[in-house]
Amino acid sequence: MDIQVEKANIPIRGMTCASCVQTVENALKKQKGVIKVNVKLATEKALVEYDSGEIDLNGLGKAISDTGYIPVISKKGTEKREVLLKIVGMTCSACAATIEKSIRSLEDARAYRIRG
Repeated sequence: MDIQVEKANIPIRGMTCASCVQTVENALKKQKGVIKVNVKLATEKALVEYDSGEIDLNGLGKAISDTGYIPVISKKGTEKREVLLKIVGMTCSACAATIEKSIRSLEDARAYRIRG
């Protein structure tokens, strides 16, 4: 039987500390078909590699929900949001460059514009 490996990047609401992260990671790791889990508090997301023949996104979401946190599951290709941030205190082009570098490092940032 072939393994059908897929990856899901699942936003999770309600985590506030390292213990929250550990709780979610442990719950996901216990699920049949889950291969690898990496939960990050800073981004409030779980990156999960799983065998889609064993478990699906709804199963992953239920495992997260059962821990008391809120998974944000969307259909493939539908999660697109525009965010406008007002950042105060930038005084020079180096400030803008620092912000741009940080945004560029975000996994899900597709396009951005910084105006001074």
